[in-house]
Amino acid sequence: MNRRTFLNGMLGGFALTQLPACGFSLEQGIFNPCLSPLPRGVAGHPLVRRAWQGLNANAVWDCHAHLFGNGRSGTGIWVNPDFDNPKTIASKVRHAMFANGGCLGNDETRWDERMVERLTAQVDELPHGVKVMLLAFDFTYDPDGRRRDDLTTFSVPNEYAAKVVKIRPDRFEWIASLHPYRKDALAALDWCKANGARAVKWLPSSMAIDLASAQCIPFYQALKRLKLPLLTHVGMELSVHGA
Repeated sequence: MNRRTFLNGMLGGFALTQLPACGFSLEQGIFNPCLSPLPRGVAGHPLVRRAWQGLNANAVWDCHAHLFGNGRSGTGIWVNPDFDNPKTIASKVRHAMFANGGCLGNDETRWDERMVERLTAQVDELPHGVKVMLLAFDFTYDPDGRRRDDLTTFSVPNEYAAKVVKIRPDRFEWIASLHPYRKDALAALDWCKANGARAVKWLPSSMAIDLASAQCIPFYQALKRLKLPLLTHVGMELSVHGA
């Protein structure tokens, strides 16, 4: 069992007495040590060097890197009040997990900035030419097109993701996130394409998107017209509760 599985299990509420049956080990530790730069023994490890052999770094793009923060610096990032000011044990653990995973530090007024700094430092340790695709993340909407803040854990605006990419266009690309039930979904998708979005991100179980719904068909057609791929999850989601 790795660290992510362990923390998700805590959030999901399974009994600690079940851990031995899962092959639980603290070999990885529970907390992210937030090493920067990477120790020479890791960055220069023979396995890492061999992994890059024969690869054209200019063709390597990491297509799943979340932007995150709390919006306190005016970025437009939104977080659910229960997440931003946690009261329950589960919400406090989730808050700590996100903060530690992103190496955001204790000064919550700088979380937005710290997230970008961390991503920039990490990508700059990769071979020249490698890029990271930064994810926007839309709100949950109901089938009537109403935004549901009560069913949203956090949201990262497309405009913000596009802005961050301009800081380091040599290292960053971005992936838009648009809920297909939004009344302005198609117009917003055109804007995202015109402003450099390379794909669209959905997390259906958290965003309350029925992939088979007829409401999605116009959006699928627009994706095809604009030649934008769809990056989507399936199955259970524990880290981002949402819907």
